Amino acid sequence: MARYRDALRPEAERYGVELPPLGLTDDDHFAAKVELAIAYRIPLVSFTFGVPSAAVVRALRDAGSAVLITVTSGAEARRALTVEPAGLIAQGGSAGGHAATLDPAGYRGERGAPEVLAEVLAVTDRPVLAAGGGDVPGLRSAGAAAVQCGTAFLLAEEAGTRAVQRAAMRSGEFRETVVTRAFTGQPARALRNRFVEAYSAIAPVGYPAIHHLTAPIRAAAARQGDASALNLWAGVGHATTRPGSTAALVDELQA
Repeated sequence: MARYRDALRPEAERYGVELPPLGLTDDDHFAAKVELAIAYRIPLVSFTFGVPSAAVVRALRDAGSAVLITVTSGAEARRALTVEPAGLIAQGGSAGGHAATLDPAGYRGERGAPEVLAEVLAVTDRPVLAAGGGDVPGLRSAGAAAVQCGTAFLLAEEAGTRAVQRAAMRSGEFRETVVTRAFTGQPARALRNRFVEAYSAIAPVGYPAIHHLTAPIRAAAARQGDASALNLWAGVGHATTRPGSTAALVDELQA
């Protein structure tokens, strides 16, 4: 990670920002978030980037929460089932944004949602949600209890998507997506841009340290309307994404 920080110095100079020191102990306030979920009796709590402890799942369940854990393979599903969640989320490699993989060094995002869904359904009779690809009717027919969609809503009127990403997605300039650790240290699917091209090969595993390291660069690029150094999270189906109200987009997805 220190070598990666050195490699990013030209980017910091390009955008006139300072790179922060590496933060190697940040747990993103995990325990405090769990306490809040318990205190407010949140009906549904989902986890990604790993399997929470059985004690955490039990405490949430005792507070009335249904716990879901996101996985990217049957093997990960079996590991998640040991803590007895209410259900699982099977995430395909075509999904935009971060991958929930338990193997961030080896993950390539090459398997689609139908394949991952089938593999997870084969090891559990608990409800399994599917994520990635946006084929709601197809994934429901394949056994998914529900389908998560993200990329389909990036251009929604209610979405908080940055203006520069909206423009990039509609420009036709960024046509390909790629799984990269360059922005956050965790594999994530994004539109291929200059930053992805320059740094994917050398980016280490290291979330959230890498996320914090690149944050000033990304913020400055956004202020300048420069999509070349932004984490333009998007799934493989990004070209079909269109503007509209969330309600209208939901209706289309279910058609």
